[in-house]
Amino acid sequence: NKPQDALQSLQRVDQIQEDSGKVPASLHAKTLEKMAEIYEQNKNSDEAATVYKKLLSKYEGKRPLNSARYK
Repeated sequence: NKPQDALQSLQRVDQIQEDSGKVPASLHAKTLEKMAEIYEQNKNSDEAATVYKKLLSKYEGKRPLNSARYK
């Protein structure tokens, strides 16, 4: 299942950022956005909302995130 494989890879990137802080902010923000989109596509709105909240709390004000704010 390709979306599930992608989600696992994205989760690894997120975990690396959480553990080390060495993932560039732009890559981490894109990772969180993509994770939330996959959760939405899989009808998992609770997980999508959690990831969008994390994205906004970490990067609001640093990146244009209006599209994420109104999901």
